[in-house]
Amino acid sequence: MHELITPLIRSLGIKHPGILHLFGTFPAGSDALLLKIIEILADKQKLPTSIVQLIKNVAAERDLDSRLYALIMPDCHKVSRGLLSVSLR
Repeated sequence: MHELITPLIRSLGIKHPGILHLFGTFPAGSDALLLKIIEILADKQKLPTSIVQLIKNVAAERDLDSRLYALIMPDCHKVSRGLLSVSLR
């Protein structure tokens, strides 16, 4: 499956409306797939602030895979970090 998803995600690109919608609404349990999409799109670069914000919005509503918190922590304010650390316990 990973071989099939990579060309599709790369062809859509990080600014595609469907991809942006996915970042803001990904269903519970799909964290691993979202991480793979991030890996493909970011290609070892920093994620755009708009995508980080979408993931932060989802994190405010439910617990996420700890690897997603690692991606958004640098862009969180001090107060937000305290709230996120509670979720990691």
